[in-house]
Order: sequence, then C-alpha cells, then structure tokens
Amino acid sequence: MIFSDMIFVCLYGFDRPDSIIKPDFSDISCPAGAILICTAELRSHDGSVIPLTDTFRMPLRSRDGRERFVSVPFSFGLATFSYTMNESGLWSINQDAINSGLPAEKHMAMKEFQIYVRI
Repeated sequence: MIFSDMIFVCLYGFDRPDSIIKPDFSDISCPAGAILICTAELRSHDGSVIPLTDTFRMPLRSRDGRERFVSVPFSFGLATFSYTMNESGLWSINQDAINSGLPAEKHMAMKEFQIYVRI
C-alpha cells in the first residue's frame, strides 16, 4: 500500500546556465559540479499536503552502481533541498529506491527522473 505521493513540484534548476531542465522533467542535464535545487511535497491520495515534519535520506543511484544519499528535510509536508552533482554519469531517483529503507506503511509513490551529468 502506498502511504503518500512525493511530488517534485519544481526543480529550480542548477547554478550553471548551461544546464537543461524541461518542465516535465523528461530531460535533465548539467555539467559536473552544478548544484541541483529542488522542492517536493508529500501529498495524500486526495491531493492535500500531508503535514509531516521529518528528514529522510533520498537515494540517488547511477547506472554503474554508485549510490549517494541526499538529505531531504520536510517541514509540514514541504521540502527544499540541494545537491552538488560532482560525478558524471546517468543518475536517477525512483520509487523503488526511495521506499527501499522505509516500512511498508510509509511507502511513497513518485515519478522516476534521470539526471545526465556531463564532463
């Protein structure tokens, strides 16, 4: 059972002008060293924001098996966080990864997105 949806409301972008973020997140690309800034919401199935205040570790996984964890602090169901994309490669955040360390009653749904980090 899915407890909530984690909705990435906005990828504010990167601190580098040569980065690409399409509005539907279908293409996200940046040079190595760029800082990604995101906002996310936790929403219930009726669309309302779940007023959860907690911090969790969001896994960021590369195609070649590397894994990094991004600290995501939620306050009343809203989070803003950033991460410096130092390593080139194809990185992804997906539902299986975010739920892998959570008990079943706290599982979240989310759309996968991929970040191409280039050198």
